[in-house]
Amino acid sequence: VGLKADGTVVAVGTNYNGQCDVSGWRNIVAVAAGERHTVGLKADGTVVAVGTNYNGQCNVSNWRDIVAVAAAGDYTVGLKADGTVVTSLFAYYFDQRNVFDWQDIVAVAAARNCTVGLKADGTVVAVGTNYFDQCNVSGWTNILIPVLLKAPTLPATPKQTLSPVTLMKRNTIAVGARHAVGIKTNGTVVAVGDNEDGQCNVSDWRDIVAVAADGNYTVGLKADGTVVAVGDNYHGQCDVSGWRNIMSIAAGGGCTVGLKADGTVVAVGANYNGQCDVSGWRNIVAVAATTGFIAGLKADGTLAIAGYDYYDSILYSFTDIAAIAGGEFNIVLLRSDGTVISQGPEGSDDYHILGMQDFVAIDAGYARVYGLTADGTVAVGGWDCDDIGASDWKDIVAIAAGSSNIVGLKSDGTVVALWDRSAWDMSALTDIRLPEK
Repeated sequence: VGLKADGTVVAVGTNYNGQCDVSGWRNIVAVAAGERHTVGLKADGTVVAVGTNYNGQCNVSNWRDIVAVAAAGDYTVGLKADGTVVTSLFAYYFDQRNVFDWQDIVAVAAARNCTVGLKADGTVVAVGTNYFDQCNVSGWTNILIPVLLKAPTLPATPKQTLSPVTLMKRNTIAVGARHAVGIKTNGTVVAVGDNEDGQCNVSDWRDIVAVAADGNYTVGLKADGTVVAVGDNYHGQCDVSGWRNIMSIAAGGGCTVGLKADGTVVAVGANYNGQCDVSGWRNIVAVAATTGFIAGLKADGTLAIAGYDYYDSILYSFTDIAAIAGGEFNIVLLRSDGTVISQGPEGSDDYHILGMQDFVAIDAGYARVYGLTADGTVAVGGWDCDDIGASDWKDIVAIAAGSSNIVGLKSDGTVVALWDRSAWDMSALTDIRLPEK
């Protein structure tokens, strides 16, 4: 790959995955090449990429304020103007994407299994596999700081700051394994899809202000703070009739979670890992559930965790969290700067989503993460996310994801949906209530 003086790019070689299709690029100031993808940094601090996207390495269209790029194998690295680092979407084997806490970085480099950052003080940091001691750089000092030959001209846009309070919304749409539900403007609920366990038997519900769904069951929050549930109750996940003063609900991994008005939490359902042991939680403003564990977002932007403890030290280290959501085996975090992180328990496909910007809502399915942007579009990241039709949606105000499906609520109260990559008929879901904070 070659960068020309006029900002265009040329490339030769193997092009099975379209990694050499760069003839239309303009205003490029830096290039990088991975195994089967090519990355270009534009003068305005945005990034373009072509080639295979099997592991999300080309999902960089939402990156902003980038001043340098690197690529290797099946991932991409971007250095931001504020000295932080972002990476592409899927970390399957190694930890080379664990750069979320890096600060004061002035240069980055990438190899197949490690990421290296040069700090402003001349020291070096590195993460990834260390089989050959390639990350043993803690003693390095006085490393020469590079000078950009042509610095990108970054747009003067205000930094986005989000908070748990501004993002806390009650979901008016939800999706399970094979069914979807929505609250109509009159407080009734409609459902479509499989009804094997009665999960769609919601026609008699009234005064519903929020819904949640998981697998083959559906949960509804009523205006008076009580909760109703129908469908599969194998683990007792529908035993919510005694709940009172609930202000938010979540469902996942065979568990139902309720956030009370006083910031405490209740949970019922599968408890094989102690994931329902939340009675001691305080100051919680949002909840999420996934297979094996439950997360609570505290008012100070940190997390409470019940269940799997393999990654407690990592999850507890995150700060400035504005929203959380549960996927199939992972918890997804939206940070106050608009970036997204996904973390699962050891033994699952854990991965880190970093650098996607300007999100106002998130959700996740099996190995995929969805982000709703402020302009009403949807971004998709994670495993095997090429050509997911949700990226073409417009005017979306809320999203809900299941294992293999994604539902979007449009500003006109209609709903669009995909079952994997195929359109899912949502014509029965009309006049759906728009979410309120």
